[in-house]
Amino acid sequence: MDLSYPITIREVNESSTTLINTRTNFYSYIENISGGEKLRVLMQGANREPNFNYAPAGVLESIKYPTGGISKFEYRMHKYESVVGLYQDNIVEKTVTSFGTDETAFTISQDAFVFIEFDFYNHLYQSDPQNSTVTSNMEAVLEKLDGTDILKFKPSDEADGIYGNYNTDEMHANVYVALEPGTYKLKAKHGGYTYLDLNLRAKILTKTPVTSKYGGGLRIVNIDNYVKDDDTLLSPHSYYS
Repeated sequence: MDLSYPITIREVNESSTTLINTRTNFYSYIENISGGEKLRVLMQGANREPNFNYAPAGVLESIKYPTGGISKFEYRMHKYESVVGLYQDNIVEKTVTSFGTDETAFTISQDAFVFIEFDFYNHLYQSDPQNSTVTSNMEAVLEKLDGTDILKFKPSDEADGIYGNYNTDEMHANVYVALEPGTYKLKAKHGGYTYLDLNLRAKILTKTPVTSKYGGGLRIVNIDNYVKDDDTLLSPHSYYS
């Protein structure tokens, strides 16, 4: 008997996904114990929240038998419930730019690592590469609500090989910052030099209380058997319990 039946495997087009790119291991989570309670903080890695839009990648969808019959499979994710202790993880992004909203605030309710990204472009650098005064008034800063600086970004004098010159055509940097609960501000201001393009982003993990969550993995809920290729349903089997 020929066992090499034609089968259909679920395929997901990665380029069309809206998930954070796991190829670069962008986000994951680490848990610690603080005061008897779990403290979840944001660390580098992949976003591991189950998502049914992408979980079925690679699963068996159908089998076509030598006799012409077809079996089709339907899946659902595992789900668990609890009145307390369940949280949905969400990534909140705050962005400021020198060509738009150049200042914004955000609040975190627990100790957390916040991922900060900074991009800088000097669109007139090639015409005056040694002019370091253009960056003297710029602001790219993470600060407390009272104005206390936590983190500042400035173009590096190593970027163009000219010692002491804090000017460059572009700069890109990212860093994790451990923050206590509170309200913080992001600023990205060109300081009057409109040809400077500054972008500053903060990505914060938030936790929303929920009563149910999807777990990892899939389960079969339906197997439908059809007579050959005419879509006549022969015998459905359901597994909802």
